Amino acid sequence: MSATQEQKDIIEIKNEIGRIRHHLELQKKSNENVDSSLIRIENALIGSHMNGNKGIVTKIDEIEERVDELDDFKKEAVVYVKQSKFVIGAIVVALVALLLKAYLPT
Repeated sequence: MSATQEQKDIIEIKNEIGRIRHHLELQKKSNENVDSSLIRIENALIGSHMNGNKGIVTKIDEIEERVDELDDFKKEAVVYVKQSKFVIGAIVVALVALLLKAYLPT
């Protein structure tokens, strides 16, 4: 017996529904993978309750604070070095003057 056009259409529709279901299943798996990846990225960036919410962003903030502290220390150290140079120079000049006064005839 040959199938009628209606039966052929039903078979074609069933096949198309099967392909659509397969596509939706693949799409669902893909979405689950994307969701999982996004969660891992979020945990890396901002942390999670398991690591005390210390992600890359928190670490960058801590590093910025340390750099700022080091910059402040460097500025202070530069001032102290300049002052030390002046004081040492003054002491050397005073010693040279004393030596010259002591050993040169007047």
